[in-house]
Amino acid sequence: MIEKTTPQQEGKQNYLQGGSPQSDTSDSTTFASKSCTSTYSSGSDPPQPGSSPTLEDPQEGLPEEIMRKTYPTSNLVSAEDELFEDLKEHSMEDSDKVIVINQDGKAIWAMPSVFHQYVLQKLLQIINKCSEEEDPLLAQADIPLLVDKKTKRCRHPDVSIWGPGRLEVEEDGDAGQKFISVEGMPGECAMNPHVIIEFSWTNQIENELWKLQEQMKEYVEDLGTVNLGLLIKAIPVKGKKCPSLEDLSVPLAGFDVYCFRSRVTTDTTSEPILKYRLGTDEATTVIEISGRDLGRRNPAEAVRIPLSAIRRVCEKWGLKFKAEAT
Repeated sequence: MIEKTTPQQEGKQNYLQGGSPQSDTSDSTTFASKSCTSTYSSGSDPPQPGSSPTLEDPQEGLPEEIMRKTYPTSNLVSAEDELFEDLKEHSMEDSDKVIVINQDGKAIWAMPSVFHQYVLQKLLQIINKCSEEEDPLLAQADIPLLVDKKTKRCRHPDVSIWGPGRLEVEEDGDAGQKFISVEGMPGECAMNPHVIIEFSWTNQIENELWKLQEQMKEYVEDLGTVNLGLLIKAIPVKGKKCPSLEDLSVPLAGFDVYCFRSRVTTDTTSEPILKYRLGTDEATTVIEISGRDLGRRNPAEAVRIPLSAIRRVCEKWGLKFKAEAT
């Protein structure tokens, strides 16, 4: 994925206290950045940072040379590097819209589905509610992860999570609020997140695992270690494709969760560390991110993400789930 290749932006979030990490309410969450504040709830359309407007042709506006080119799908990292160099040739490396390579090796504008955005919103709500004044956390979506300081090439995890040691808590005297921001001077490289999360609907699992694995190996290490990378993959009912906006009748069976550690060099495809299926024990199908991985002062202060909460968000917006036949 190629997106705006500036250093990581400094993000701020209204300091949230209280609330169960497993809460599935539709609380509004306020996010503040350097220049603006925006509020949205799970009852309204969330912002779609980095996405392009809806296009009839997903290649509309791309240079003809890039439109015609087929990139090597067997090596996603090599393909993205090649695309980045091609964009530089056309002075598009600072594009503020996301350009990705599809499964046919073609460069296209990425147009994330509304379901994808609602899932990311729920993940942000759950994680940010776990923040505490003495042990803060900050989760944000679509923030660049710097790969190369010289070229400013970045990757773009769906969700990035920062913990203590990489955050600054500031007091706004006029508003009487506390704000959390990622450590790093404006205009310079901000600290890397402690944890990243990817969510996938329809992409081939091999490509998604490869992308996550490369993100866990390729980053600027002196900006902090990325301790943990997670991939949550939507699983359709056996023999079916994932649902789309055009066909919401296709049911999902559940989710698989994959995990990579920092600097792991193995190229073997991992097995899921967790599987959630409709009808399974919801109390045990919970992603648990340890306090140690989050850099928290209390290693026992984990963040728990119930996969049933993700399912309920999907169901709320029209997606169906069906138990797999045994």
